[in-house]
Amino acid sequence: MVDKAVVADADVDEIPRLLLRIARTQEKAWCEALRKAIPNARRKYNLPLPAYTDEDYRQLSRGYLSVFEETVLKTGTTRRDAYIGSVVEGLAKGGIPYTYVVHVAVGSQAGLMVGWVAEVPDEQRPAAVEWLMAYFADYVADMIHTGIRLAARA
Repeated sequence: MVDKAVVADADVDEIPRLLLRIARTQEKAWCEALRKAIPNARRKYNLPLPAYTDEDYRQLSRGYLSVFEETVLKTGTTRRDAYIGSVVEGLAKGGIPYTYVVHVAVGSQAGLMVGWVAEVPDEQRPAAVEWLMAYFADYVADMIHTGIRLAARA
């Protein structure tokens, strides 16, 4: 007899693993999403546009991919905590508001989600959208909590 809980867990893991396979092929799309999200947020907050190089965008996207992999593979939160902490703290030290960081995260993730979901087979798209919505919401909440903790220490 098949344990329905084991089958359900396998189905639950299938969508994030599919999204991870897609994400691993999307470095260029990640960089492009950041190239659009950063200027949008900079204009909104009246901040100068940083002179990011292609390598800077690649590093940001590779860091984010590492965090995404950690979540999908359920290996803890070490990378996520370090990545979010370093990004939020680094920008805060430069006088960049926490809301800017959230603006960039939401903007780039929205762009990524559209591209990733387009690669998902039609019958799995609703589940992929639902999983990504939860993942991105958790990620942004973690960014906000990090900003609140840093502000409280200051």
